[in-house]
Amino acid sequence: MLSGKYGELSAERVEWDMKEHHGLGLSSHYIQQVSGAIGEVMREKEWEWTYSLPEMRKKVATISIGRDGTTTAIRGEGYKQTMAGTIAFYDKKGNRMSTLYLGCAPEKKKETFDALLKREIDLVKKQYPKAHYTGVADGALDNWTFLSPVTDVQILDFFHGADYLKKFADIVFSDPKQINAFQEQMRRILKDEKGGVHKVIKTLKDFSIALTNQQSKDQARTIIGYFNNNKEKMDYFTYQKKGYPIGSGVTEAACKTLVKQRLSQSGMKWNRTGVDDVLLTRGLLLSEGRWKQLWNKVAQLGYN
Repeated sequence: MLSGKYGELSAERVEWDMKEHHGLGLSSHYIQQVSGAIGEVMREKEWEWTYSLPEMRKKVATISIGRDGTTTAIRGEGYKQTMAGTIAFYDKKGNRMSTLYLGCAPEKKKETFDALLKREIDLVKKQYPKAHYTGVADGALDNWTFLSPVTDVQILDFFHGADYLKKFADIVFSDPKQINAFQEQMRRILKDEKGGVHKVIKTLKDFSIALTNQQSKDQARTIIGYFNNNKEKMDYFTYQKKGYPIGSGVTEAACKTLVKQRLSQSGMKWNRTGVDDVLLTRGLLLSEGRWKQLWNKVAQLGYN
């Protein structure tokens, strides 16, 4: 109970909750000690223990893998990137049925996080070898270095691409109505028309010819280059027909729900072990059925 609550709340709030709702006077220090002890068990067994996947309501058609980072305040180091990963299960109509969550404390090359996520992917593939595996992420190179070998299709998050359309419209137009109209038209073409990305690139090139300011021309060239470099990952018309997700919202939401909501409360600073303990807890709490499985495993170890 304490470790679960500490995964959701600060030690001070858990102290208040236990006294207010359970009639138990426990200090914040004791709560942190108990949670740290459970964290030690989870870290010790992290590479040994595996968890059963949740029962799905319908046949799994697509499994989408996401990888992203956010920041956490680390004592003596400032804000460092904390990683979040998701493995989401979809039916043939593109409805998400369940999601697995994984987080990891900041590390220079993200090797531990990538290894843990890869292990989880391998276990999922053993159970669902015939599913279509998609990788959905923003344009960061290390995302694709990891996702390309483990997925069948790589998809650039649609909304990141749409942001670049807004940036281009701001360069070309000064009237807000024209900016919005152009952006919405390009978004629709990119998302809903066959070969949309190629049509968008042509339109952007046509508009850029009329630019006279050198800075604006350079900015437009950069944006056109972004679409050219990522066009193989932007066939949104086809992805949607096949029921694939085109946005990385599940993973971006994980950055908030898995990491930020707990680790970035007012005034909080962490050591790396504390980050790992909380993220292990929260990952199991958020992944359907895994918190109960953890405690079944702990019980088998004979802890009391």
